[in-house]
Amino acid sequence: MWQKIKKSTDLLAVLSCLLFLLVTSLLPNVKSFFALSFVFLFFLTWRYSFSKAIIYVAPILTTLWIGQSHSTLVVPAKAIVVHQYFEGRHLSWTFTPYLMIATVALLLIPFWQRIYKNKVKLLIHEKLIIIVAASGFLSAIYGAVLLEISLFFVFNSFLSVIWTYYLILLKNNLNKKEFYRLLTTFLFIWLILVNYESILVLAQVLFKRPIGLIVETTKTAPIFGLGADEGSGGFRPFGLAYHPNGLANKHLIYIFLLAFIKFYLKKLTAPFKDFVNWTILGSIIVILLTLSRAAYLALIISVLFIYFRHSKFFNNQLSTWKKKLNKISRVHKFLFLLIALFLFSKFSSRLLNSIYSFSGWGGFSTRLIQYQEAWEIFKKSPFLGIGDQMFVPIAYQLFPKGVVTYFPENVHQGFLLFMIERGIFGLLVYLLFFYYFLKHLIKLDTISSINKTMLYSGIIGSFIIMFFHPERNLLNTLFLIGISLTHYEKKTI
Repeated sequence: MWQKIKKSTDLLAVLSCLLFLLVTSLLPNVKSFFALSFVFLFFLTWRYSFSKAIIYVAPILTTLWIGQSHSTLVVPAKAIVVHQYFEGRHLSWTFTPYLMIATVALLLIPFWQRIYKNKVKLLIHEKLIIIVAASGFLSAIYGAVLLEISLFFVFNSFLSVIWTYYLILLKNNLNKKEFYRLLTTFLFIWLILVNYESILVLAQVLFKRPIGLIVETTKTAPIFGLGADEGSGGFRPFGLAYHPNGLANKHLIYIFLLAFIKFYLKKLTAPFKDFVNWTILGSIIVILLTLSRAAYLALIISVLFIYFRHSKFFNNQLSTWKKKLNKISRVHKFLFLLIALFLFSKFSSRLLNSIYSFSGWGGFSTRLIQYQEAWEIFKKSPFLGIGDQMFVPIAYQLFPKGVVTYFPENVHQGFLLFMIERGIFGLLVYLLFFYYFLKHLIKLDTISSINKTMLYSGIIGSFIIMFFHPERNLLNTLFLIGISLTHYEKKTI
């Protein structure tokens, strides 16, 4: 197995990423993380190239959101009647090493465009995603109450497009074997990262609190379920995210991202395939532990979509998993049974508490009122929007005695939130991007049917999450990888 991994990947990149994760977990402060990040980048650039280094460091540095943190009070504590927000509602942002690295990558685009022979010629949907990303600058300048902060969030998301550009550039200029190696290395790094977070989630569940690592985005144990819609409260793991629902959203995307790359790399060796399968199973367990009802629904519908499109493939996968499970010892089966009973009890309690959502102060009525207030916020700047992350500050300005006094969060509807922040213009271009992307994908004959299905399922799951939560899923990794690997090509892998 080791020889196969060494032969098909940039092994030093994989090992350095693994070492970086382990060392980061033990770091005492943010300054040391900045220093380690640039040593990490320097090593990969020296060993391979800057363009390859950008591809390899991005998954880790965008997931470990460690850096110089800042926050601005947008709703004072005295205005909030719920004790979970005893410090008030802050708008936080972080200056990270990746922000600096990706900015350099942006400035170096003309240089790399000259170095490589085949330049990047953008397709319609690729041009549209750049327009969508850039539309945030207009929204911030036109409607944001905190201009600098809104621009920071927009620029940070725009840098994801730069990463996509580098992957397309390498795809166009590396031969079949070299690009296979790069993508296999990238897959291996993602596998390590996803498993790293899954292990962290299990530790948080075990201790029922953050375990105190620098990689965790909060050091205060988030207790959920203290409202009328969720009973007496309890701990839900958040992993490397800010909230359990955000964690569930990430791992739903990870599942289809890993499956998509796995099927794209048709010659993937057996050890890699097994690693992908077990990692996907780990992500499913993570989603179950988050108790995110929207994520459950998204996962079920996405899997059913796969079944209806490829029932034979689905049944073969079930048969394979049955064989794997039959090889597991009785002790491990008993352990799995205990875990299943634990999850069932937690899930049952969550469903029963959902009944309270329809009470006077429950989540359903709260969201209905919030939707009404959100519509009024939208009318404040309907065409260009109010700017990224500006929903809570403007909600407090317009409705100082409204929902924000007991639920100071973004409106729980990602499409509505996106339209409020970016305006009708931004939302229309976003939907046009998906129209042309899917149109291109349907016609593409270099991508297998099952691989297309993984992308379709990921999009469906992402949209369902957006429908129930304030997740925007604009430039998530699955979409960016999908854009890069389905870019017009004459060669297949």
